[in-house]
Amino acid sequence: MRTLVIGVGSDLRRDDAVGRRVAEAVDAMELDDVSVVVTTQLVPELVEPISAADRVVFVDASVSVDRVTAARVEPVRGERHSHHAAPGALLGLAARLGLAVPPTTLVEVPAHDLALGDALSAETAAFVDEAVAAVLAVVANA
Repeated sequence: MRTLVIGVGSDLRRDDAVGRRVAEAVDAMELDDVSVVVTTQLVPELVEPISAADRVVFVDASVSVDRVTAARVEPVRGERHSHHAAPGALLGLAARLGLAVPPTTLVEVPAHDLALGDALSAETAAFVDEAVAAVLAVVANA
């Protein structure tokens, strides 16, 4: 089963980069049938690799959670797309284009500091291993 892991975030906004760091850690494991994309933001061009996967895992920072969470993402229909979209909007776009919409999970990691900088805060860095484990749990439950 082909899994696509998409790590989202800016390397210039400290904890915003945690999705990228988690995805890079998964990529370093060189797992069979797992491919990784790291991106600053979600764009419509990701619809093609998303629809080619059997399963997708988005990993992103969030100021709305206080622990690592993993939740199913459903397609959102009717959203406009430009240079930034949410995971559900990309799935909705895939559906509107008649492309496959694979089962998708969003792993959110608590973000504490979104100021300019290139290092994760200690508080957010402490969640990286747990977030990697959450991604691996999705991959294992094929």
